[in-house]
Amino acid sequence: MRSRKTFTLVFAGSTLLTVAAYATPGPQRMVAPKLYGLTEIADGVYTDDPSKAAQEMLLISQANAKVKAFFGALETTPRYVLCTTMMCEKAFGKNNRIAVTYGWHAIHLPPRGANDPHLGQILLTHERVHSELHKRWGASELWDAKFPTWFDEGLASYLSGDDRLRLDYSDKDIQWISHARRIYSWGSFIQERGWADAYGAATAYVTRIQAKAGEKGLHELIDRTIKGEDFDAVLADLMRDNRS
Repeated sequence: MRSRKTFTLVFAGSTLLTVAAYATPGPQRMVAPKLYGLTEIADGVYTDDPSKAAQEMLLISQANAKVKAFFGALETTPRYVLCTTMMCEKAFGKNNRIAVTYGWHAIHLPPRGANDPHLGQILLTHERVHSELHKRWGASELWDAKFPTWFDEGLASYLSGDDRLRLDYSDKDIQWISHARRIYSWGSFIQERGWADAYGAATAYVTRIQAKAGEKGLHELIDRTIKGEDFDAVLADLMRDNRS
């Protein structure tokens, strides 16, 4: 009798959670986008406006090409949810401000990106870089990563060619953004000086690394850190004046 009661309570609880997940706007809805009126225009690609399928698939293809040019063979095939309207956007708990990558499994593009091909390519490339980096780093590194958040965001912005950002930041600015170590503190840097300065300074830092060590150096920084070396020690090695 007790086991039957326990089963009933567990079943009722899980049912309530399922109903709540279905009814509450948020990223959990990306598990089943069709339930919220989206159309699958390609394997794992969902949109609220299938009439724009050709444009949307082109944006994804262009973003993949840019990321592949840096990483080589891509290791991830994220699910895409592309919203062209605020009705769709709100269904997934977003508010038209940012594109988002969830781990390396899913990417959400808001209306301002889906309706502007130039911005859309920038945002999709940026998020696609995140998905490739996160996959290579592994799930355990996403929250308390060996790689600082400024590098994660800076590399994504650098490779996306985000022309909204200025890069003429001073050594003091670079020092400021170098303290952005963890994803849970990134928002405080945005609040302190605005998103453009946070992303811009991070991109400027990555640009400095590339100018000194080249694209090969960026790969070396990633690869050596993944293998267990300290990120800051590898970076210092790459940036030494006497490095050949």
